Amino acid sequence: MYIAATRLVAVNADGSEMKVLLERRLVDRLTQFEDQIVDWLPDDPDNVLVLLPSTNPSQPGSTTAKLNINTGAPTLVTT
Repeated sequence: MYIAATRLVAVNADGSEMKVLLERRLVDRLTQFEDQIVDWLPDDPDNVLVLLPSTNPSQPGSTTAKLNINTGAPTLVTT
């Protein structure tokens, strides 16, 4: 058994106000392509598109979500 950890943080350009948007510990699961930014969405300054691990055990893999950089709230886009 192994435990992987991953974090996605937001920080102002001057280095101030760092906040953790996503933090996960996954047992027996690799995280190389999860919790990563897929698109910066330049026309939507409050969100980025991220790849997240599936939370449905019957559908392993990843999901795509729009992540609000101010609140850390994800909105599912695709599974």
